[in-house]
Amino acid sequence: MGHNNPPEEPARSAAILAPFNAYLDEAANWLDGIPVETEDQLEAVDLLLANVKAAEKALLQARDAATKPLHDAWKAELAQWKAAADDLERLKKGLARIANDFKVKLADLREAEARRIRAEAEKSIQAAKALARDADPADIYAMRTADAARREAEEAMRAARHIEKTRPKGIRTVRKWAYIDAEGRRSALHWIARHDRDAMTEFIDSYVARSFRNKDIDGVKVWDEREAY
Repeated sequence: MGHNNPPEEPARSAAILAPFNAYLDEAANWLDGIPVETEDQLEAVDLLLANVKAAEKALLQARDAATKPLHDAWKAELAQWKAAADDLERLKKGLARIANDFKVKLADLREAEARRIRAEAEKSIQAAKALARDADPADIYAMRTADAARREAEEAMRAARHIEKTRPKGIRTVRKWAYIDAEGRRSALHWIARHDRDAMTEFIDSYVARSFRNKDIDGVKVWDEREAY
């Protein structure tokens, strides 16, 4: 799909690159998988590379000239809203904080009460089912008693559901963590090394990549190598 051609360019970028098209087309021709082998070839490639860099510079300058005013306007508009938005965020956090302890306590009480009533209702439902199962259809008193027990159990279950609905709003369960003791971090490190080697490898590679220039790291060799750019 696309026949190995580059994607179509917007008119503005095409206009910027137009003076360099001959060099860009020639550069594409040179990229056939065969490396440079002579000084004449190297001279030709260096000339193409210089012109590709010039094309890139012209394109980026034009892009920045077109987009910078838009970006500056976006930042200025964002700044107009930031102070008010930040203050609303502070108010939200403050109100949530002063309500936190009582809200959590109230939620725990409501949930405990709902669980208690629900457990009792479950027992009552089972008892009502047993009464209905054992009641003799010819005994109207027994049938009425079983039906009354069923209604009472259903009412208790509705009461439990009502209490659950009256739990405080705006509360959630958040899973948190902490090290068990002073050796917790070391234990966690050993666990990761045993159970998640990919994560350990990722951390090691990232650390070495950040630090190899200014630290002598055991197991890591560092050398200088020349390359074209």
